[in-house]
Amino acid sequence: GGGGAPPAIQVVDISNPAAPVGLGVVGIPDDPWEIVIKDGRVYVADRYGGVRVIDASNPAAPVELGAFDNRRSVNGVAVADGLVYAIDSVNLQVIDFGPEYAVAGGPETEVQIDIKPHSDTNPINLSSNGNVAVALLSSDSFDVRDVDVTTLAFGPAGAAPRHDLTDSKIFEEHLVSSHGSPLKSLISHYATPETGIAIGDTNACLSGEMLAGALFEGCDSILTTTPGRGRRQR
Repeated sequence: GGGGAPPAIQVVDISNPAAPVGLGVVGIPDDPWEIVIKDGRVYVADRYGGVRVIDASNPAAPVELGAFDNRRSVNGVAVADGLVYAIDSVNLQVIDFGPEYAVAGGPETEVQIDIKPHSDTNPINLSSNGNVAVALLSSDSFDVRDVDVTTLAFGPAGAAPRHDLTDSKIFEEHLVSSHGSPLKSLISHYATPETGIAIGDTNACLSGEMLAGALFEGCDSILTTTPGRGRRQR
């Protein structure tokens, strides 16, 4: 902010160090003392401007997402496990900016799945060419209708669903209610040989992305079997 210019965070392309190029600028209220860049977000210790959070995923057009004013001069900032740690002259402040600040490709949200619904032991016959049914459960903070079904992947090999869940009619046919709950579960099916599940595996996971880009994963216990061999215990 020299020469009377207002303080700002500028994104500069230094891929050619001999000719750096300014890409985008976003203004901030005070004097940036320290910055941390994590998952496309810029966290700024902005002295009496508090902690500023800037989305720099588009370097040409950085945008401030929000800020936290702790009413003291913020001199340092760190980010870990979704929380921001701000240091001022008196305290260490821990700040949770909430899930709306999540970034596509960031930490995975843990969700609940039920492999082979209506089964307690979830036996999987590894010699079978059949399908494994997996229920993805909604919750108060997770709606299966917001899932990008093209990203669903089950098992170590990341098997894709056998049915075309992008077809709205097929998708609706695979939505079920359980135990009278208004929340829906999405039932998807995966070819057993494509899952990559091996004898002795004791759990399997379903992963994917939301339409907004957030990642999720859920796991459940399984019991693997093959003809001529006893069941492997969990």
